[in-house]
Amino acid sequence: MLATNPTSRLEAQAQYHFYAVTGRDADGYWAHCPELRGCRARGHTCEEALDNLQKAVALGVEDRLVCGEDIPSAETISMITVEVPARVLRLVAVFVNRKVDHLDHRVVDHPDHAFV
Repeated sequence: MLATNPTSRLEAQAQYHFYAVTGRDADGYWAHCPELRGCRARGHTCEEALDNLQKAVALGVEDRLVCGEDIPSAETISMITVEVPARVLRLVAVFVNRKVDHLDHRVVDHPDHAFV
């Protein structure tokens, strides 16, 4: 049945709940929504990244609704553990302990270099 007052129909809203994953790197904070592929945001603080993500998610939901697409939802979020072999850790240590000689752009061993 249609609402008798068209304004009240337009004011109706729907709420969607999404997961937000956040982290920090050298450039600041990042956030992304696993349910909405490609929905990512950045910020100087975690709160700013989350605020920016909320705006990006809202636009993503609006776009999907306008295009007639379903709004995805995650059933569960799980934490997994990945073991990195010692040989990979040794390779990483070699590269971390090297520096670039900016005068001739060649890689040279750092004086404090130590193999794992």
